[in-house]
Amino acid sequence: MNNREKQFSLAEVRRQFPQLVENLACLPNRETWLKRIWEIEQRWNDFRENPGKTEEVIFYNSEPKDLTIEGEFEIIYA
Repeated sequence: MNNREKQFSLAEVRRQFPQLVENLACLPNRETWLKRIWEIEQRWNDFRENPGKTEEVIFYNSEPKDLTIEGEFEIIYA
């Protein structure tokens, strides 16, 4: 099973990234934000496993659907 076929699991995210879950705990839509971060992580892992196979994903001036800005954070994803 490749990474993109895995289902989002808050328990698994909590196990892998406990500080991230803790730091986003105050947000009302925490699970939604964590799922978006998890999806990005899955795309990154797919790329690392198959660097020759790329999927073009471009977002032009779009914000997450049905989400309001609830706070500002400085996150560097590297």
